[in-house]
Amino acid sequence: MPFDTEATEQEICELLAALVRVRKPTVVVEAGTYRGHGALYMADTCRRNGVGHVYTFDPVDHGLQYWLAKNSLEDWCTFIRGEYAVPKSVDFAFIDASAIDETGRMNASPRALHFEATRARLSPGGIICVHDTHCDSVWYDEEGGASMHRIRESCFNLDLMRGLSVYYKGSGP
Repeated sequence: MPFDTEATEQEICELLAALVRVRKPTVVVEAGTYRGHGALYMADTCRRNGVGHVYTFDPVDHGLQYWLAKNSLEDWCTFIRGEYAVPKSVDFAFIDASAIDETGRMNASPRALHFEATRARLSPGGIICVHDTHCDSVWYDEEGGASMHRIRESCFNLDLMRGLSVYYKGSGP
């Protein structure tokens, strides 16, 4: 599947796959499938690990079902056409959903809501990766972009490409 400028960068997909490879999560969720690059990389890694399943949510199907079948990944990934719904327990999450207005600005509020809902159900030792967190100039919300800043404040931030913020829930007290 070809990458485009709106899709998650290939290098970020490879990083997600590496994290899934070492953590070996059982439940993987993705908010914002778009073309499905992240889901494909993570599902392929679950298959190689022999454990885990990816649940990816998006209101629009941009062809992921085709690519899952072409790569024999249907048993490792489920595309859910609709709004993001967090399972009871999550081991690994990739948050990349956004609402884009007519001027091309991205509303950070949905991403912040997905992050908080996922964090509340994250299992001990779980990881949440939030994409595009280095793009302050394109984010807005009802609080002047404050919701994206709150995500960055609670995460380890990799200011590479468009940014990836990583939240880790320790397994100890």
